[in-house]
Formats: sequence, structure tokens, C-alpha cells
Amino acid sequence: MSLAVDLDCSGDVKCFQGFNNDFKEAMDQVDQDYLKEILKTTSSGFSELTDVKVQADGTTYEEIMVLVLSVLL
Repeated sequence: MSLAVDLDCSGDVKCFQGFNNDFKEAMDQVDQDYLKEILKTTSSGFSELTDVKVQADGTTYEEIMVLVLSVLL
């Protein structure tokens, strides 16, 4: 059984426009709720989502430059 028969639209495109708008509004609300949930899970909001944390391993700048030069030469 097709949706057009069930809704009595008989292929009328305008009949389905209201359903598309309702679906888009629902999806927009889901997107907003999802974003709010993500922001709630971080203590400082959006900035913490984009921060990169690097642990020091004792490598010095000079050691890195030696490695770079050894690859290039």
C-alpha cells in the first residue's frame, strides 16, 4: 500500500509539502538538542571541544631539528 493512497493524496505534490516541513522542523530540533547535549558535557563549552592537549615527552626542539635534517639530507 503506498503512502499516497493511505494519505489520500493521489500523487499530489502539494499534499506532501506539509509533511516535509514537519520532518525538517523535527530534524532541526534534534540537531539543536544534540548540540546542546554536547556543550553540556564539556566544562568550558565549545572551546574545550577544540583544544588539543599534548603531554611532554622530554623531546627538545634541537632533537626534532636533528631528525628533520636527517630526513632531508
